[in-house]
Amino acid sequence: MRPGRGELNSCQGIVGFDCSGLTGYVLKQAGYQIPGYSGAQRAAGTSVPWSQGRPGDIIGYNGHVAVYLGVIDGTPYLLEAPTVGMFVQIRPVYYSNGGVPVDSVLHRYWS
Repeated sequence: MRPGRGELNSCQGIVGFDCSGLTGYVLKQAGYQIPGYSGAQRAAGTSVPWSQGRPGDIIGYNGHVAVYLGVIDGTPYLLEAPTVGMFVQIRPVYYSNGGVPVDSVLHRYWS
């Protein structure tokens, strides 16, 4: 996979974004280069408490990442590519993914 390009990825030749490709693409549009796969995206950057989250931070789950969009009318939202081949979507933040809890911090790539 070539991060941030939405081209052929590691998902058996399906064309489209996987989760880390989407987060890489979004942050690249803002001028930030981030690692190319979800585990590295969660390990890099600066850890930020959820209470200090800002749009553009990375939300991490085991094996999945999404872009934090902020809070609207009391509800936190994210942008994600749930599965390659599915539409990219905006939805309320969920705090577990298949029973796996969300990371206790957000991951930020700017100061």
